[in-house]
Amino acid sequence: MAGELHFENELIEHLQRIGGSKQWKYEESIKTTEDLWENFRRILQQNNQERLDGPLSDTEFNQVKKEITNIHTPYQAGQFLYGLNGISQVEIDTDSGRHVYLTVFDQKQVGAGSTVYQIVNQIEREPILAGRPSRRFDVTLLINGLPIIQIEEKSDTNDINQALNQMHQYAKEQQYRDI
Repeated sequence: MAGELHFENELIEHLQRIGGSKQWKYEESIKTTEDLWENFRRILQQNNQERLDGPLSDTEFNQVKKEITNIHTPYQAGQFLYGLNGISQVEIDTDSGRHVYLTVFDQKQVGAGSTVYQIVNQIEREPILAGRPSRRFDVTLLINGLPIIQIEEKSDTNDINQALNQMHQYAKEQQYRDI
């Protein structure tokens, strides 16, 4: 375990040093599903200021959460992330009665522009299925606040298949749903 944590810290340090015009930023304070949602909400608001009357209300953000929570397969996730002509949007009705489209990803902004790249680690996830334990993800890469890449680490004394089996177990337990 100590070897994995050492490697994890080295990986996070390395990721912060690489990149082109954008750097990966380590977000140490994001540790729970609720933290992930709040971070995503902040970035969504920041990237859509011109479309919003102010911060997203809970009612407005719940519409966004519902759309993302209804993504159940990798294929649906890919469709959502690519969007229409490279622009992924979420449709909401604001509290003031306006109907707006909030941009989640714009492919033209990848690698530059308004895209936000973050690294989080040790995200604790409560069980989705009754009787299953809480789970903790090693390193996760967020793009515009959404978890896009999970890195499961194992020490060099462990078989690589342990990491793959662990990720398959997470999928069976529905841990990749929600955000």
